[in-house]
Amino acid sequence: MSDTIECIKCGKQKIMNETCSNCGYTPSKGFEPIKVILIVAGAIIFLFGVNYIFQDGNSKTPKAKKQIDNIEVYSGVKEYVKNNLKAPKTAEFPRPFEYQNHVKRIDENNFIVTSWVDSQNSYGALIRTKFTCNIRHSHGKLYGSNLVFE
Repeated sequence: MSDTIECIKCGKQKIMNETCSNCGYTPSKGFEPIKVILIVAGAIIFLFGVNYIFQDGNSKTPKAKKQIDNIEVYSGVKEYVKNNLKAPKTAEFPRPFEYQNHVKRIDENNFIVTSWVDSQNSYGALIRTKFTCNIRHSHGKLYGSNLVFE
């Protein structure tokens, strides 16, 4: 014979885990294991997604080094060369499509730039001057050295 228990709502006897014939109360089935697993997995995926979106630069996972390109190198060279001109405000450098060929990569962080600049000399005449410069990329900054005007 089936197990009978007292209905928690009306107090009459009913068959366990079935609807009470007197008051219609149906006992809850509780959590099914598959539902619990799906809810937990969904919460974990959600938290990883939120973490990814709001992640800041202080994460402990190593990030891939950003490789510097010729345009960034030449931008640094322009500032370094301007600081060594008599009239830096008059400096005109090659356009990007041309100067990309002026940068030679020595290794991952070292470059040699051979290019030209048009600028005014001491007498106000616009002169084209060729130059060579070494550039080193370190800790996110560019450092120029061995600037030679020809």
